[in-house]
Amino acid sequence: MIIGLMGYAGAGKSEVARHLCKRHGFVAPHIGRPLKQMLAALLREIGYDESTIVRFVDGDLKRDLIPELGITSTEAQQTLGTEWGRDCVRADFWLHLWLAKIDRVIRDGGHVVQESVRFANEVAALRQRGALLVEVQRPGVGPLSDHPSEVLPGEPDLLFQNDGTLNELHLRAANLAGKIRALEDKNKKGTDFGTFSGLSVPKPQY
Repeated sequence: MIIGLMGYAGAGKSEVARHLCKRHGFVAPHIGRPLKQMLAALLREIGYDESTIVRFVDGDLKRDLIPELGITSTEAQQTLGTEWGRDCVRADFWLHLWLAKIDRVIRDGGHVVQESVRFANEVAALRQRGALLVEVQRPGVGPLSDHPSEVLPGEPDLLFQNDGTLNELHLRAANLAGKIRALEDKNKKGTDFGTFSGLSVPKPQY
């Protein structure tokens, strides 16, 4: 089974993915891992030590300005991913690399969570593989900019409300994992996802 998480930065996607991996046997090969490695190599070349690189690339400094670049880590990864990878190489460049990894996991009977589904072609590829798309929502959290990667890429199958404590988020992630396994056991669609606190089916848009 594959879970694809959507949502704005700061909604709690990474924490949901971490809990699913730590407690429920999922793996999370990140589609953006090559971007992080590329940026880390650049920061290393500039002269930053490893601990600071970690903080810039995926830690508490990722939204702080990198003086030598004049942009933040988030902006650097967005432009590497979109303006360079998708626009200059090909639209499915990063997706192709990632799918090769997850297809091996699924063939071996594993469970995958992708914590950052950002584009329509990613949604299409995940749906072809029977993935469940979940939008993580948190009150007061919205897009950080008008960059294309900040636009939600499609309609989710489920809404995951992150409107409580960290412990409540973990409980809801556990509920999600339980529902996924129930769906696999029954081998059918239509499970009533709305019966667990914090999970709901999106209302139709008219």
